[in-house]
Amino acid sequence: GRKEKRGKKHARGRMLTEATGYITRKIKDMLQEKTAKYFLKYRHDGRTSHLTGRNKNMGWK
Repeated sequence: GRKEKRGKKHARGRMLTEATGYITRKIKDMLQEKTAKYFLKYRHDGRTSHLTGRNKNMGWK
């Protein structure tokens, strides 16, 4: 009985770690994508900074 319990607990912990890692990767990807898009847009039309600012704020909501 004891061994079974320990194994279950370990498996659940591993699943949680994997899920956390997956979520962290997703967030990092999203942030990198948003940052890249923002910098590309900013570099592309630096003169229309008010447009870029509005788009940035909309994206981060």
